[in-house]
Amino acid sequence: MKTRLLMIKGMFCIMAFTVLSGAAFGQTQATFNYTGSSQTFIVPCAVDSIFIEAWGGQGQAGLTAPAGNLGGAGGNGGHAVGWKQVNQGDVITIYVGGAGSNGVGGFNGGGNGGDNLFGAGGGASDVRFGGVTEAYRILVAGGGGGGGNAGCTDGVPSPGDGGAGGAGVGGIGIDGVDSPTAGGVAGGGKGGNYLGVQGAFGPAGIGCGGFLGLPGNSTLTSVGANGGGGQNCCCTSGISFPSGGGGGGGYLGGGSGGGGSAGTTGCSGNSKGAGGGGGGGTSYIGGVLNGIIATGQLVGNGLVTITYTSSTPTTPTVLLNAQGICAGSTLPISCSSENLATNYVWTTTGGISVNSGQGTNSIVVSATGPGTISVVAVNAGCNLSSAPSAPYSLSLFTLPNVTASVSPNLICAGDSVVFQAQGALTYQWNNGIVAGVPVSIATSGVFNVTGLDANGCSNSSSVSLTVNQPTQNQINLTGIDSVNVNGEVYYQSGQYMQVLQNANGCDSVLTIDLIVNYTGLSELATSASVYPNPTSTTLTVKFTKAHFDSYSIMNIEGKEVLSGVLNGVNTTIDVQSLKAGVYNLRFKGESSVVRFTKL
Repeated sequence: MKTRLLMIKGMFCIMAFTVLSGAAFGQTQATFNYTGSSQTFIVPCAVDSIFIEAWGGQGQAGLTAPAGNLGGAGGNGGHAVGWKQVNQGDVITIYVGGAGSNGVGGFNGGGNGGDNLFGAGGGASDVRFGGVTEAYRILVAGGGGGGGNAGCTDGVPSPGDGGAGGAGVGGIGIDGVDSPTAGGVAGGGKGGNYLGVQGAFGPAGIGCGGFLGLPGNSTLTSVGANGGGGQNCCCTSGISFPSGGGGGGGYLGGGSGGGGSAGTTGCSGNSKGAGGGGGGGTSYIGGVLNGIIATGQLVGNGLVTITYTSSTPTTPTVLLNAQGICAGSTLPISCSSENLATNYVWTTTGGISVNSGQGTNSIVVSATGPGTISVVAVNAGCNLSSAPSAPYSLSLFTLPNVTASVSPNLICAGDSVVFQAQGALTYQWNNGIVAGVPVSIATSGVFNVTGLDANGCSNSSSVSLTVNQPTQNQINLTGIDSVNVNGEVYYQSGQYMQVLQNANGCDSVLTIDLIVNYTGLSELATSASVYPNPTSTTLTVKFTKAHFDSYSIMNIEGKEVLSGVLNGVNTTIDVQSLKAGVYNLRFKGESSVVRFTKL
């Protein structure tokens, strides 16, 4: 049996070491034997997964009768294995199940044998993570059910062997064997987990005379049920209590076996049927990875082993897709995050320097020349380091020589110019400018362009543009007879506009508010005449140059009696409608008058 145990354990250990191979520097197996109390395992340094293997406690065999009837064998505990992801320092609580003994259930859930004689159930072995109560169980190997006590006969030995306990994977207890007599049957009790229902009790045996044992007990918890009591009369030559076996502990406990019955009244002979075996507790692998449940081969108390590998952090990978660094700039670099690493140490050569982030997996570097960079993952608490990553080479890229121009570079507001740039691959201007496309600019300024080359490096340049503005001025002038402004002669009052070029060559708008006063005709004798005076029919007004637009004739009282438009330099005025008398001739805009007489 010992050889068989070692073979099975060895098989699972090979599985564990195969999965844990790699960057390992030590493989260890911690063994937890039965102590009757909880035990603790603290995850060591540099361990991120453990392989758990557990065996439940064996159920106790039932009592054999002196007459030769056999007690039922105790059921083997369950066997459960699986992986658990952990972190350094995690606390794991372990309960190793005890085997049933002296009618008392094994530690961690075994049920007592009926009448506390023999046939106690084995306790479960379980592993708890994150807490110490049953709610934190991640793996359970159920305990085996206790065997039923043997029946008995007075006279020739006959069957009446106890039922075997169910295995610790929810196994069903075996029914106790009847003891036939000449006049009837002394019935054996039924096994726990009756009819395959976990935790169900096994019914008691029924004898021919109605002398019954007690049924087993059911359970809804992790504790196996206590066995049913056997009929205590009769069979003076054998045991007096063919009781049922207790259920095994487990994720859910096993129901217990029923007790055997006697067959006396109305029957010949003194006989008892055997007790039924207790049901096995269930196993559980819901909190682990790649779990397996099987019937264990371990004899006696349970066992738990934890196999683990202490590993160095895996060599990180530099996560970068760049060939170099642009002069005067920085470059962010990161590496893969390794499970066992607490920090990262970066090493540079040549002109490469770490600006920030040393100790983390994300840094920023700068360069004054080409060089290399590599990184090591470190578990500081365990004093372990990975191998350095392969050196990553970086070049130093010079910046593009970007130049900018504008043509023309001196304009008047509203004129169009063309901007150009050279020295890079692509360009980005401010103010929405597109190189080579004419654009109208309203004000002077400095215009910037950024050029990007094939290495992703950029540089900037700027160009100044002077934009001269048009001007506007207004003048008020008063003159006699005519006014000359910038070579333009004006004879009439009014508002005039001239468009000239200012000192910067841009349009200058000059607004002229002009008042032209005229001298009296006596002063214009050399250039104007009014005749005949006196006149009876017409009056001729003649100028050497047109001075006035219109005329008015007022009587001696100052009342206007006739008016009209002058016809340039020679106008004839019909005055026949006027009464004879003295009149004043006035020209619009002139204060002086010419006096004439109408005959």
